[in-house]
Amino acid sequence: MHTNEGRKDIFWAYFAQFFQVSTGILILPIILRQFNSNEVAFYYLMLNFSALVLLFDFGFSSQFTRVFAYIFAGAQNIRKEGIEVSDGNLNCVNFRLLKTIIESSMMVYRVIGLLVLLVMTTFGTIYIYNVTDRFSLVEGSLWVWLLYSVSVFINMYYSFLIPMLIGKGDITASRKAIVYSKIVYILVSFTLLFIGLDLIAIVIANIVAPFVQRKISSKYFFTRTIKLELNKYNIERSEKISSFIDIWYNAKRMGLVMIGSFAINRTGLIIAGLYLPLDQVASYGLMQQVLGLIISISITLFTITQPRLARFLIQNEHKKLLDEFSFSIGIFYLLFFTSCVALVLVGPMLLKFIGSNTLLPRVDLLIFFCIVTLAEQNHSIFATLIALKNRIPYVVPSLISGVFIIVGTFVALAYLKMGIFGLIVVPAVVQISYNNWKWPAVIMKEHNLTFHKFFLTTLRITIFRLKAILIG
Repeated sequence: MHTNEGRKDIFWAYFAQFFQVSTGILILPIILRQFNSNEVAFYYLMLNFSALVLLFDFGFSSQFTRVFAYIFAGAQNIRKEGIEVSDGNLNCVNFRLLKTIIESSMMVYRVIGLLVLLVMTTFGTIYIYNVTDRFSLVEGSLWVWLLYSVSVFINMYYSFLIPMLIGKGDITASRKAIVYSKIVYILVSFTLLFIGLDLIAIVIANIVAPFVQRKISSKYFFTRTIKLELNKYNIERSEKISSFIDIWYNAKRMGLVMIGSFAINRTGLIIAGLYLPLDQVASYGLMQQVLGLIISISITLFTITQPRLARFLIQNEHKKLLDEFSFSIGIFYLLFFTSCVALVLVGPMLLKFIGSNTLLPRVDLLIFFCIVTLAEQNHSIFATLIALKNRIPYVVPSLISGVFIIVGTFVALAYLKMGIFGLIVVPAVVQISYNNWKWPAVIMKEHNLTFHKFFLTTLRITIFRLKAILIG
């Protein structure tokens, strides 16, 4: 990451995250001022239910990203499990394999998009019907929900594009596509909210933005050279199915992990919608959204580094792998800690200043949630490094944890009346029992490191790299 290209990737990665965060932060004050607590709660329930149906992605996004990265690193075949380590010409792209995977990914997301739409317009509508007291608590909630379902379908339908660009290693292009689509999202949202529309403004913006991202992503990925090479091949249906079977082998495992992850991180708010007053649901949802924004910023460098990590794995360069990983996780720690301190010190005052109708939970709960979120994201990063080797050993622990968290949260809210504290403490207890320490320990063992040595290595490399980037 010392080259100009590396700096350019980093700049665009964080610039894109700024716009993604801006999408929430710039619009959030208007939502908090213009919407009542029922509408704010409905907004967060929509986001969480759509996250539930996005589980239909079932691990394909991350799996396709890795597969594209393997192909552009020179892999000539895709294995069901493990990676093909090559000492040959790693710049030789197998374009027939590339076209096969592209067409397979398009086929997969067409099917997933339709399934998402079906689930949201049936089971999702029934859920919203119940939590809004027959659509009476929020005006026009039925039509808002149905249009939101369409917007989620469109976003899912075009989900194959960003993994293609990231896998190709074209981080700048992938982030430009996100930036431009978010600019459109913000402009549409602001305009429609300004003229007096409510939740429907957010929904319309969510429909328009993915078309912009699709157009730009296609332009950057399908260069003249790639088009000429891909046009040489006609891919048989049997080849697409064969590649799908290979990818599905680990995608289904990652999908099960995603289900466990959703149970760990998202079901709390859905259960809360059934047992807590909507003002508490809105408060917890706000806290969860803000921490989600902090996480999205903090892991940006790790996200854009993954294709490089995959390339080092293919090339069997373990020292470079460990150095890049150490730097990316060091930046994660730095950004997460400083952001959480700012949130605790400034967040409540800022909400009062803008006249928000929804406030954050009290400070002790906010600090506790920050700690729990840090532990959760930390082990997720280590687990992702394991997954880059095309193996997913954490399926069962993730599912078991999810089940315990769902049951525990239900008991905490329905019977113990623990409120927001119950939403935080149940996942904390379950995760610290195994996942929080297990997957970092696996990486430490593979690289013959102690946690202390890894921390010192991370600190040293982070300081050295930051000086190089900032000073030049």
